Amino acid sequence: MSTIKGANLEANGDLNQMLQYNATEMFIKTFERVYNNNNTNTYTYQLNNHLLYLSARYNNDVVFIYLLNNPRMPLSNEHFRITSFICTHGNTDMLQHYLDATAYRSLPSDLITDLPLAIDSGNEQFVRLFLQHLTFNKHTAKDLVTNVQFKRPGVSIGMIRLLHEEFNCLFSYSDLWQAALINSIKHNMLESV
Repeated sequence: MSTIKGANLEANGDLNQMLQYNATEMFIKTFERVYNNNNTNTYTYQLNNHLLYLSARYNNDVVFIYLLNNPRMPLSNEHFRITSFICTHGNTDMLQHYLDATAYRSLPSDLITDLPLAIDSGNEQFVRLFLQHLTFNKHTAKDLVTNVQFKRPGVSIGMIRLLHEEFNCLFSYSDLWQAALINSIKHNMLESV
């Protein structure tokens, strides 16, 4: 990531860049100015879903929650895979607000592909919330969880217990438990083996 001066960032008014450089307060002020100057009667802005995606990508929960509370914000995960970025960061607040915005509807079953990202975040509370709201069939989902690679050093014993004892899904996905085992051995986390 490069650097940019705040005056330049504010002068160009690019909301995407404001998110990229974590200029949260500047983003909200600029967004409100654009939002209040828009006199059209359309239900959505073309950029809103993209801005929501970027706020998840850059793990900016303040902007994410702010945008979700906007009554004209469309909420779609189809094109941008917002939940993939939420899982990557393991941000429980973002997931909780996403679930609030969707009226606690179950997460789509194809999001099981994001389970390794959620595990790799290392946040057990996040993984628990994610799995509680994810509907999936273990037999059909096992083909979706493949080519698992973890970036974090090892998988904690707490995460292993959560997956195995609370949700009985650790051994349902051979690529998942094998990757967890190999990663834990590689990083000398013998208690997770």
